[in-house]
Amino acid sequence: MAKLERFWDWLTDRARVGHLSRDEIRAFAILNMICLMAMVSIVTVTTLILVAAGPLRQTRFDVVQNAISLVLYGLCWILVRRGNAVISSVILSLFGNLQITTLVLYYGFGGGIQWYYGVLMAAPLVTIPGKRQPLRMVLASLPLILFLWTHYEFRIRGRIPLAEADPGVVIFFFSNSLSSLLILGVMVAYFRYAAVRAESELEVERRRSDALLLNILPESIAGRLKLGEKTIADRFENVTVLFADLVHFTKMSAEIPPEEIVRILDEIFSSFDEAAARLRLEKVKTIGDAYMAIAGAPEEQPDHAHRAVLFGLEMLSILGVISDRLGRKLDLRIGIHTGPVVGGVIGRDKIAYDFWGDTVNTASRMESHGEAGSIHISEETRREIEGGFVTRERGRMEIKGKGVLQTYFVEARQPAGDGTTAGS
Repeated sequence: MAKLERFWDWLTDRARVGHLSRDEIRAFAILNMICLMAMVSIVTVTTLILVAAGPLRQTRFDVVQNAISLVLYGLCWILVRRGNAVISSVILSLFGNLQITTLVLYYGFGGGIQWYYGVLMAAPLVTIPGKRQPLRMVLASLPLILFLWTHYEFRIRGRIPLAEADPGVVIFFFSNSLSSLLILGVMVAYFRYAAVRAESELEVERRRSDALLLNILPESIAGRLKLGEKTIADRFENVTVLFADLVHFTKMSAEIPPEEIVRILDEIFSSFDEAAARLRLEKVKTIGDAYMAIAGAPEEQPDHAHRAVLFGLEMLSILGVISDRLGRKLDLRIGIHTGPVVGGVIGRDKIAYDFWGDTVNTASRMESHGEAGSIHISEETRREIEGGFVTRERGRMEIKGKGVLQTYFVEARQPAGDGTTAGS
């Protein structure tokens, strides 16, 4: 099997793949196969003719024209190996039409050589790469015209072939019919192989692009984009937005190597991503050492606030484990707010699904005005989670850009059977 694959790579000139288009790769591969199969066919037919030992004049004609053909096909094969696909294809087409027409006039249709007109008609369509449609059409039409003309000569005008019917002509008929159909079959087989391979590669790329798209966008939004929706903008009346920020991480990043910073952030945020996916929150983005997520959009969830607070508690737990393992003091400040938002896709090259509105701004203020190791929530969020978590009233405080607001800290999840809320 390995030897067969190496032979196939050599036959299709796989070494050129790195700097050739797919169209050129197909042209070189088919030209290689046509030249080599034609040379094998010529040698085989010449051997059969010599064995059959027909009339001396006829045998001499066959051997001479086959020798010329062998040299020309060999020359074309060398041109192909040197990268001259167009020149080789034109030479093969013109010489092939001249040779086949001469042999048809010599043997008539009893020699089976007329089958090669089919090869000569198909070959230019697949062996001339690039935007050369007029050249392809001319070379593909020429064998069709000659095929009709020779049929007219023999069928209508009653032309008599020069060669006499003998066992050599019969051998010639079967060998030519077999080799011409074999070449056509190989061309079709190669195109099927190329089509199947291209479809497989496209499927792999499609899955890869889908996976990349789902890493950037929610599944429902990615689906809408793939269906051709140009502008995606939605309003969500009641969602919960969470912001989290690593405290003093900027100062820490100035003291340790950049590779270590990236490794720590990757471990922390990857763990957060897993928790978000498990609780069905949508990660929106990370900015430096800050993390934003949303619950209740783009897929609606009646318990969005409950999920967001649970996620905040799990983030603190995750960070504690990582901090202990690394031997570094890592703190997280979390802010959560509930309300309406607008969500949509922005950008053309590096697209992103983002959210805007006063709810987003307030959640960000909850984080920035919070305390390390705590989950700071608004009154709106506390009402949504009432009875599900233990909260502690922080009191009324001035929030930049928002005025005086009543806020709370989440202490823990509410024990089962206890409907009270601390500090409420």
